[in-house]
Parts: sequence; structure tokens; C-alpha cells
Amino acid sequence: MRWLVLVAALLSAPSAAAQSSRECRDRNGNVWYQDAPCPGRAAPANILRKCVDGKGHVSYQNATCPAGSREMKAQAYQPEPQRAYDARSAAAKIEADRQALRQSNSPRRSYRSMGASIPVDSNSSACESAKANREAVLKTVGIRRTFDLLRSLDDAVRAACK
Repeated sequence: MRWLVLVAALLSAPSAAAQSSRECRDRNGNVWYQDAPCPGRAAPANILRKCVDGKGHVSYQNATCPAGSREMKAQAYQPEPQRAYDARSAAAKIEADRQALRQSNSPRRSYRSMGASIPVDSNSSACESAKANREAVLKTVGIRRTFDLLRSLDDAVRAACK
């Protein structure tokens, strides 16, 4: 008789069937169905839950949804295994990163040879010529400019425009 009532309830409420419902039992063996996890039963740790509160705010968590929230979806997942810490490989990676950083920060001599020389006209001032030279060099270098290059160009403009 209980099964007949349950089937009739599920057929009469199609929206309830679309949600994930859980079968819960108490100590006396009584059965009921609800959307939230059953009381007294720990939630599995490898399930990601989408919870929506009364205001429509969505949260994703692996714990059960808090009171006042509804669980909209639950998805099992397999966590990635934690890798054992290897001090030698970590030290080698740090050293490789330091080497790459040193190489990227070292001044490149090819930049100095890429600059364009602009002759100073008798009509233009030395300041305008230095600014034009800086723009020409930066256009030639493009995005491969370094701090040292920018500083030397700015120093030349500053010295010419005093």
C-alpha cells in the first residue's frame, strides 16, 4: 500500500520527479523521500553540489547544502591524487626558473644596434631630435623593449631637453 501511495505521489508531481530525491529511513524502518541529504548520514566527500538559496545565489561545494538552500545538482568526481613532494625536482625547477629570469632580465646587445640615427637639422632643436630618436628606436624594437633600453632613451631625452 505504501508503494502505491508513493507511485501516485510521484506521478502527480512531475516537478518533484525531475529533482534528485533521496530515500531516507529512520531507526524504526519508516521510509520517506526528500531533496536534501538524509539526517544523520554523512555526505560523501567526492560529490560536488550546486546549491541555490532563497535569493537565487548559487554556490558549489562538496558539503551538504546549508539550511535554506536547495541542492540543484550533484556530480560525483574523482579528485586528483596528491603527488609526493620531491625536494630535488623542486630545487631543479626553482633553479631553472632563476636561470630563465636572469636571461630574460639581462641586457640584450642587439637592442642597441637596432636604433635608428636621426640627423639633427639646424632648424630643429636637440630636444625634439632626441624625442624623435626615442620614438624611432621604440618603433624598431617593438614589444621587445627592456627597462634598460627605455631608461637610456629617456635619459638621452632628459639630457637634451634640459
